Amino acid sequence: MTEGKVLRQRAEALTSDLQLFGGAATSEVDRQMLHELQLQQIELEMQNDDLRHSNIALEESRASYAALYADLYHHAPISYLAIARNGLISEVNDTAAELLGAVRSKLLQSRFDRLIAPEDRDRWQHHFVFMAQRADRQSCELAFRRRDGSVFHALLDCLQVGGAPFLRISLTDITERKLLERALVSVAEERQRSLGQELHDNLGQQLAAIAYQASALEKMIQSSGSADAAKFAALIAVQAQSAVMQCKQLAQGLLPFEIEASGLILALQALAARVGINYQIGCEFVCTSPDVWLDDATLALNLYRIAQEAVSNAVRHGKAKTLIIQFASDSEGMRLSIFDDGRGFEEKAECATGGMGIKIMQYRVKELGGTLAFLGRAEGGTEVRVDIRRG
Repeated sequence: MTEGKVLRQRAEALTSDLQLFGGAATSEVDRQMLHELQLQQIELEMQNDDLRHSNIALEESRASYAALYADLYHHAPISYLAIARNGLISEVNDTAAELLGAVRSKLLQSRFDRLIAPEDRDRWQHHFVFMAQRADRQSCELAFRRRDGSVFHALLDCLQVGGAPFLRISLTDITERKLLERALVSVAEERQRSLGQELHDNLGQQLAAIAYQASALEKMIQSSGSADAAKFAALIAVQAQSAVMQCKQLAQGLLPFEIEASGLILALQALAARVGINYQIGCEFVCTSPDVWLDDATLALNLYRIAQEAVSNAVRHGKAKTLIIQFASDSEGMRLSIFDDGRGFEEKAECATGGMGIKIMQYRVKELGGTLAFLGRAEGGTEVRVDIRRG
């Protein structure tokens, strides 16, 4: 039975008990018309009553779901917030407020960039402008400073939603991960320095002493008239001297004195020269900004280590025969590129995403606020590209 028929039956049941008129109707037609109008009036009143009850139930359901959503949103284990186009916080859950070390009500309609550590605010501004042009999810890592002065690092997953709010963000605390990464790089750097110092100070000195003694032995044998023995002693002296040179080259690679003494450019030149000699391949350094001078020792050392690792990967994994280390710098920033003619990007993709050396490279670039890319070259081989934007 349809809903209309049910309403009609209910209306007829109600009208059967009503006195519709004070007197007799003038005609049967009038009585039927008045009866029909009465039925329609009752039907409309009943429909209105049903709609009113449905609306009340719907509002109660909406309120219930809104309360449930608010509870889930504010007590979710992930920090959520939303940013308007003017950079103000329009939404923030309790988890995010706790992570940021602030009261939720005071975070609302406050500037998001004021929560970011000063050294990372420019990076956030660039990312915010970048997100205005993207419809896909993008991420960045930033340092935040709480009101009590404590600093934490967070991974921001951002999605531009276009309306109000403009940007939805989830925050993940990665402070512990950053500390572990720094410790790992510090340990690796210290091991390299220690080994380089050991090669330079101990093994190198011992080899130098052997070379000197062999040379002295050669002269003694020559004076005694034994030409064959003198020739053999001379060969020992040459080999020992060669070992001394190789030891020095290894020590310089592990402990790059030239970075502190002469800057990054000369250090990269020396790296290219050593690679060519040690691996017997072509390795050239090209600098399109000859007047550049980096007075930031940390930046210079990290760029040097990145180049060192990229060259090592190209030779060991890519089987490259020719390498170009290129550095360029201008008012916008700087770019370090390592080109090789090895097996190509596709065959080295696993290396580019996996090994510990690559992970340390990625960490170094993130610490510098830059980007790292592994690009296949049309002519074959790979380009490892590091871009650093000036603050």
